Amino acid sequence: MARFNETVNIRQVDTRLGGAADTNNLLSRLEGFASSSQALLQQRAAQQGASQAAQVELTKEGGITQAPTKRKDSAVSEFLTGGISTKQYNKSLETAYLSSLGNDVVEGINALEAENPSNILAFNEKASSFAAGILRGVDPAVRQEVESVISGKTLNARLRVHRNTIKKNKAIAASESAAAIETFSNEAATLSREGNQIGSAEAIGQAFVTIDGMVESGDLAPAKASVMKREIERESAEQTFRAKFDTVTESEGAAVALEQLDSVANKIPKGWTPDEWDTFVKSERASIGQEVTRQAKVASDLTIDQAREISNIKIQASTGTGDAGKIVQRTESLFNEGKISSSERTSILTKIVNQQKASIKKSADFASVADRMAGNDGIVLEPNTINDFYKEMMAEPLSQVDPALKSQQQAEFVDSMKHVPTMMKNEITTQLRSGDPELIAQASELIDRIDGTPGLIDRSFSAHDRAFAEQVVSLSANLTPSEAVKLATDLTDPTNQSRIESVRSLIKTDKLEDNYASIVQDAYNPFGPFEGTQVGEIALPLITKEYKNLFESHFEAGMSETGAKEKALSLIKRNWKKSEVTGQVMKYAPDDYYSVAGDVDYIKTQLVNDVNKEFLFAESITPDQVFLQATETTSRTASQGAPEYRVMLVRDGSITPLYGFNWKPDMQKQIDKVQQKNEAELIKSRKEAGQPSILKRNSSGLF
Repeated sequence: MARFNETVNIRQVDTRLGGAADTNNLLSRLEGFASSSQALLQQRAAQQGASQAAQVELTKEGGITQAPTKRKDSAVSEFLTGGISTKQYNKSLETAYLSSLGNDVVEGINALEAENPSNILAFNEKASSFAAGILRGVDPAVRQEVESVISGKTLNARLRVHRNTIKKNKAIAASESAAAIETFSNEAATLSREGNQIGSAEAIGQAFVTIDGMVESGDLAPAKASVMKREIERESAEQTFRAKFDTVTESEGAAVALEQLDSVANKIPKGWTPDEWDTFVKSERASIGQEVTRQAKVASDLTIDQAREISNIKIQASTGTGDAGKIVQRTESLFNEGKISSSERTSILTKIVNQQKASIKKSADFASVADRMAGNDGIVLEPNTINDFYKEMMAEPLSQVDPALKSQQQAEFVDSMKHVPTMMKNEITTQLRSGDPELIAQASELIDRIDGTPGLIDRSFSAHDRAFAEQVVSLSANLTPSEAVKLATDLTDPTNQSRIESVRSLIKTDKLEDNYASIVQDAYNPFGPFEGTQVGEIALPLITKEYKNLFESHFEAGMSETGAKEKALSLIKRNWKKSEVTGQVMKYAPDDYYSVAGDVDYIKTQLVNDVNKEFLFAESITPDQVFLQATETTSRTASQGAPEYRVMLVRDGSITPLYGFNWKPDMQKQIDKVQQKNEAELIKSRKEAGQPSILKRNSSGLF
């Protein structure tokens, strides 16, 4: 076969005679031939490269396609074809690699989604690890493309998981709410049967709050909610009626109970339908009839001693006296012998259980108060627990000590609890009104001490009481207690309207309010007037308003202008302070509640991590983009020792609150972390010293 399909006759040309055209024509044909030959070589080289790449089997490790080894071009190939074969080989190999890796990503993300269909936190954590694992071994040349594929697949899956998480959490919350409603409803009915109407009303209130919450969340239709509320109230009322007839039956006899039941049989209570009331009357009449039969039998058998024993058992069960085990054992015996009714047995056993529960809870609560007094500020206490502890454990011993020492110990107790016990508050108020100058002076001094307690939530005393106490303490430096009390009474007389109007006129005339904001700013400016304040633009109007109310109320109550200013700032600084977490002045700063071994830096780290896990942002939130703000919820939870905060987001020059997301640090998590670190260091140091690794925790849980 001929190698060429075109021949050219070459003849001798005399260029002197004008043969240039023939020469050019020949060169043109040669160049065209070379060009077509080169294109053919490159085409065949590219086909060869692609064919060879297709024969390469990509390897996987841990289910992930590994980057293949690319080919380097030879000098001959580079000269003849410009490396087309090698380039096409590598390009085809890269395409196959990306395709296979894309499938790996899809399969991996789908598997993670299937494994965590409704757990957004677990999915995010595992998806991040999965992506990091892929990118570790990826070919740098295609890393950006792989990152884009992973990001797209992960985002779609994350959105689905997030929606499922919300649905799951909502379903769990609805289920828990339904269970809580049933528990509160049963508790209300039980307490009504026991005659505890206050406890029953509280349980009903808790049930109603839970029901309203389900209506607001869309988990319960309003009509269904109304039916549930009505049934809870009706059931509680029914148990109240039954308890009443039980009492009459036991105390006055079944005949009297039947007589009273008949008298109300046709009087349908409010909230009951005729059928419901008729059913109850018939049921109660049957119960009383059974009791008539039982009483008739018991009356013939019951001795005076047995009747006295039953009475004593009931008293002991109600008061918590006597051996609970023996009471239960004897109650069961009397019931089995037919000496007491089923309702009597239930009443006795219920009272014993309640007494034991109360005793166990009180012991645990009092132990927590003791730990808090020992310095463990992480313990959260209810105000009632503190009130009970002071009343039962401290009031009597304190009454035996010197007044000065008593005042000091009372102030120290308030400082550790951040709460003024009700009994202490009443005692101080009584002393202020006693007319005894010595007692009034002692009470005034204690008020002055308590007012300086950092972090004290409740405002335990009125502005007038504070003004009076401040005057007594101040005047006592130069006057006798009697003289100081008399003069302080005149200076703070709340009926002296001319003095009060004079103060109000002074405030208005001198335009004192114009300076309130600057007074607040200066109070939180430790570096001098030219260094700026620590009060941010959000906090300033809030703290200024609080200062205005405190200053003016104490000024009008009888304090001097300077005294009122100092008292207002003192009260404000109890709960407004510069936070190392936010870098600004804020109310109920987390530094006062969540410090672990003197460290608060962990709080900002936890906050940023939690916000990024809870919300889907295009870009992760950084520490300088979030801060905390106190709200009414913060105030309420701070009174229990564990304030929750609203999270504020700062982006593009605007501040946006993350509504519905109340946050508080996980203090226990940080304690565990510090504990593990301390334990490891202690074990290491003991090993180096050749000592046994015996570890003992202190009251805060740290080594």
